[in-house]
Amino acid sequence: MKRNRVFMILASLAMLVGCKGDGTNISIPGVKGPYLTLEQNFAKIDAEFENISIDNDLNMPLPEFEDSYLSLKDNGNGGINFQVGLNWQEILGDDVDVRDPQTLPGGRALPGIPTGTLPGVSFTLTKFHDVTIYAGKNFFGVFYPMNLDVDGSILTTRYYLGKKAVGTLSLVGKDSSGENSGFLLLLAIDKKTKRYLKRKYLK
Repeated sequence: MKRNRVFMILASLAMLVGCKGDGTNISIPGVKGPYLTLEQNFAKIDAEFENISIDNDLNMPLPEFEDSYLSLKDNGNGGINFQVGLNWQEILGDDVDVRDPQTLPGGRALPGIPTGTLPGVSFTLTKFHDVTIYAGKNFFGVFYPMNLDVDGSILTTRYYLGKKAVGTLSLVGKDSSGENSGFLLLLAIDKKTKRYLKRKYLK
């Protein structure tokens, strides 16, 4: 009951934030971010996790991607910086559907996606079980596994870049097995946005 009460409080806060439409993203306990940065070669998604330590920094190419990457770095304050860099060609190109369809870890449907799946890849890192990267024709994003002490519920709010809503941020409670909680950032790419991004970032 206590866990669901916590989630109800978060839901109420999210409704207040979402209704304002002022470009404010919901805060996730123990996390700063996620933050989206658009650069010449990459769309970068950063999240800073508190009270998590790693023995060594990690830089690795994303499985089944050619030029995209993931990095984990100690932030010097008892936490880590978790960055995913998605190469524009690999999220705006014509062959994004070649990867296997992915649900949320554990099999639940992706919130806000009609089919419940998107092309992507799932893998496990030390301290992070079932990280999932999604890259489809109309959406891209990341599922970050973390322990949310809430059962069953999924709370989805708008995600803003500046004052513009560019996707959704979902808090994902534990499934029926008591696992697979975390948060999901999905960025939307409609036809107009895709044309703009291709002109700006694909030469």
